Amino acid sequence: MQNFKEKVVAVTGASAGIGKVIAIKLAKNGVKVVLGARNTEQLKNVVEEIKNNGGEAVFVKIDENNKADLVQLVNVSLTRQHNNSIPTASTIYNLLLLLAY
Repeated sequence: MQNFKEKVVAVTGASAGIGKVIAIKLAKNGVKVVLGARNTEQLKNVVEEIKNNGGEAVFVKIDENNKADLVQLVNVSLTRQHNNSIPTASTIYNLLLLLAY
């Protein structure tokens, strides 16, 4: 998990179940998480739980079936990772793969 420390990871389905568990575990290991799901109330609770335990988290309301929502999730993640700097070629490639989905 050390390879991910101080990185940003987007987690879909993060309001409950396995997505929530993954987000919390990542945050406990120093990963900055961007949570995505439809239920904003539950997302707020997960973000609060992560922050109360010293982690960094934000959320974006998304529907995984909506490509525009996924692009928004990626954009928020990129902004948090790069602090508005120019993304790397590999990051752009990964975004293109997502958009091709």
